[in-house]
Amino acid sequence: MVGGDPQTFAQMQPLLELFAKTITHVGPLGAGHAVKAINNIMNAGQLLLASEGLVALAKLGIDPKVALDTINASSGRSLATQSRLPEEVLTRRFGYGFKLGLMRKDVANANNLLDDVYPQAVLMRATRQLCNEAVRVYGFNADYTELARLIERAAGTQLVSARVPVADSAAGGPTDGHHATPDQRPLQSKL
Repeated sequence: MVGGDPQTFAQMQPLLELFAKTITHVGPLGAGHAVKAINNIMNAGQLLLASEGLVALAKLGIDPKVALDTINASSGRSLATQSRLPEEVLTRRFGYGFKLGLMRKDVANANNLLDDVYPQAVLMRATRQLCNEAVRVYGFNADYTELARLIERAAGTQLVSARVPVADSAAGGPTDGHHATPDQRPLQSKL
């Protein structure tokens, strides 16, 4: 996602192709930054929303893996349900590779854009609040998939399934110092 005038974009495209797989000119200068920020806040928000839904289903006795398989064959599917939750959360790996603190930065950037063009936004403001809380609880360097752990913690339920093996690194609990178990750090607010 690139912003800038079309002529400059056309001149720079061969250089961008050296390191970027997908290149899309999205508008004038600053548009690429705006699209990236909104994309990432949607990513975080979808992970939070899907985590809340799965926690509710788990509390009803529905296996999270069965629920995800069903959702992924239905209209509620997203990157969060198709990839992040089954690969990072249900396995207890929480290791996609994107820092929670960097996600918080992008979420803050998206909210700064909203201040100017759509200050009435509600869901993206809530996403910012939850990202801030997750960084406070789990730290800047934790993986952004820890957002799901924040939801689990608030609900008092872990998203686990007998149908999904737990990752080796997760079997004994977090070991990298960037994760916290529910009793290590208090939740600051009710979510």
